[in-house]
Amino acid sequence: MATEVATPFEGSFATRGPGKTLLCSFEPSRDLSQAGTDPRRWSLTDLGYEQGKACSPFGVCEPFQLLNPIFVAQLKTELMGDAVQQNCRFSTNRTPCCLRGVAEHSQLVNQLWTSEETTRRISEVVGTPLKPIFNYEKGICNVQVPSDGDSKRNVDDWHTDSYPVVAIVLLSNPSPGGETCCMTTDGNELPLQFPTAGSCIVLQGSAVKHCARRVLSENPVDARITMVTSYVPADPMAPDCSILRGPRTNSDLEVLYCQWAEYRLASLASKVTTLSQGVADTRRAKGRLTRIEVKDLQERCQEMMSFLSVTAQEMQF
Repeated sequence: MATEVATPFEGSFATRGPGKTLLCSFEPSRDLSQAGTDPRRWSLTDLGYEQGKACSPFGVCEPFQLLNPIFVAQLKTELMGDAVQQNCRFSTNRTPCCLRGVAEHSQLVNQLWTSEETTRRISEVVGTPLKPIFNYEKGICNVQVPSDGDSKRNVDDWHTDSYPVVAIVLLSNPSPGGETCCMTTDGNELPLQFPTAGSCIVLQGSAVKHCARRVLSENPVDARITMVTSYVPADPMAPDCSILRGPRTNSDLEVLYCQWAEYRLASLASKVTTLSQGVADTRRAKGRLTRIEVKDLQERCQEMMSFLSVTAQEMQF
């Protein structure tokens, strides 16, 4: 089970100065950068990975500006609110300081990652329509804590993600170090450095092994803070490799499993509806299924049974 973080990290967040007013809502035209979203991209093949059942050939992109600086500052202020600090702090060996379930306790975070315009921009980078997976996985924060003498300890160690795609946004000011590193299949590293607060890296993290490096400074004001939101394909018939291996270790499991079950069952219902509509269209058009069509239908049914089985198996206490 995950435990609450005892180590304070308040020094990592810049406090709000006198006379500044908190934003009461997220407005895409004001709070999203207008710089455009056409960063350099690396495909899975570029990194040495096979696409397999990945949702897209996309691997990772170089950082691009997603959020405006004023909105980033307001996000950090909301993260210091009592509701977030009292309900969302967890720690594991892999992620020593993590905020999870933030969107349930922060209106700005929820509005940012629920926004159709935000989702459109992330989808545009990946090259396929996406949707946020569910509320508990919106706006997760990974925070660098003091190294206790282990300066090589990563903020988030080498891993692959439990969900297909992640958007990673830097909330702290950039400082030497702090890269998101991707590992190629031949063992080389591709370090990606965030240039500014509010810049974003999109990664097909379920396929590409990666980690988050520490910034070199041990001053809490310079600590690396990122916000992460997970995405799945918007098309219910597209591959969805989601599991709960990672989230299970640092979550309120009763909340996580409730949202996981709702998302998976709704996705399964969409799969059944899509498949049923296709069969109905075939019946109206020609009144029968060919052997090839029957075989395809059987494969789809097997996929749905596997999908439901994974849904159940991943809910473990």
